[in-house]
Amino acid sequence: MQAAYLLDDPAVLDPASDSSLELIRRHQLRSHRVLLVRRDGVSLRGGEVSFQAQVIEIADGQDPWHRLGPLEQVAAAACDLVAIRLEPPVDASYRLLCQMLAYAAAQGVRVWNRPQAILAQEEKLSAFGFAAHTPPSLASSSKAELLAFCRGREAGVMVKPFNSMGGRGVFAFASGADSNIEVALEEILRRDGLALVQERLPAVVDGDRRVFVIDGQPAELMLNRVPKADGHRGNMAAGGQPEAMPLGEAERRVAEAVGPVLKERGVVFAGIDVIGGKLTEINITCPTGLKTVRDQTGEAFADQVIDAMLAAA
Repeated sequence: MQAAYLLDDPAVLDPASDSSLELIRRHQLRSHRVLLVRRDGVSLRGGEVSFQAQVIEIADGQDPWHRLGPLEQVAAAACDLVAIRLEPPVDASYRLLCQMLAYAAAQGVRVWNRPQAILAQEEKLSAFGFAAHTPPSLASSSKAELLAFCRGREAGVMVKPFNSMGGRGVFAFASGADSNIEVALEEILRRDGLALVQERLPAVVDGDRRVFVIDGQPAELMLNRVPKADGHRGNMAAGGQPEAMPLGEAERRVAEAVGPVLKERGVVFAGIDVIGGKLTEINITCPTGLKTVRDQTGEAFADQVIDAMLAAA
């Protein structure tokens, strides 16, 4: 069995927490051959996709923690699965890679998550498709409209950029009338042309829950990520403290609404973020947390993800 993983440079990945590396570990336990494909290693010729790839082996506890084989040319069709695990932003280069990999998917190669899903589903905008489960939100390029939405929000507001991850560039305001909201919006709109504002959810102090959705179904454990005492972001990359816990009923309701839609769109593995029972984001590019759950509970959800990628047509 041969699997190709389209990854960022391993040197920037943390073997103690990275979910892509956790998936590769679980492949190794099955004696699968795993190939590392970098962003510049994908080619399309005459409708056929191929990779410049290296065998990657994880060697936990050693320095360095991974070994790479020599470069080899591999046809995508020679892989039993291809996993797209690149971090956002989904910029022009990312989108072109997905469009190239869509040729392989159209020819029957198991490419997950489906390139078409990544192209069509921005991770914050996609939550708008489940409005019954989201906090009041507005995405707009109009500063006036965004400011009008914020006024009168007694719980405060969150101002967020698109095409970012790990809580980067997110601003929290205790009052919707805070004059600094305009400054934050001007910065995001100047850079990106579009901004997102959401009513602040006070329940974030109790945790931002990461729910794993595998082949359309919620896993029975979730990660509760509690922000730092002086912070507002539960993301682990922003210092949130994760704790694995049983899936809650509120989180299950959200996941059961979202999961079947994701499966229909070609998303085998997603991480949805829920605060106070409200959906804030649907992560499909490279959701994390798998290694943390296994470390804390022994539950290897990565095995379920691999099984789903191999079984799905």
